Amino acid sequence: MLEAAVLGGRTAGGGLLLGHKRGGRFIIEKAVPCGPGVFPGRNVYPRLAIQFGDALVGFYSSSPPKRREPPPPFSVGKVFLAVKAGPRGLSRKAFLADYTSRFLWKPLKIASLPKAGLHA
Repeated sequence: MLEAAVLGGRTAGGGLLLGHKRGGRFIIEKAVPCGPGVFPGRNVYPRLAIQFGDALVGFYSSSPPKRREPPPPFSVGKVFLAVKAGPRGLSRKAFLADYTSRFLWKPLKIASLPKAGLHA
């Protein structure tokens, strides 16, 4: 899903991550491309939040913001996935937009998917 969004375009793009939270984990079920940019505009986000509700768990971009740039207030509690295509394939870095006296990015670990056919 993300591979197609990142590898399919020639320009940097981003979108929404839809899924749910289970405990302290984000389960990403779908990536919805939204075009260029990192985050939807402040005027657009409230409509997206109403449309997708709790299913909107984060954002992704192939051109992430600099870590020194604070996340926008509406992104607090959401995951941000920086995705980049390179010679070794797709690289991913995940962050949580958080607020503790100031807005900041907290690095997250990305869990790998279980192999097909394995059941817990």
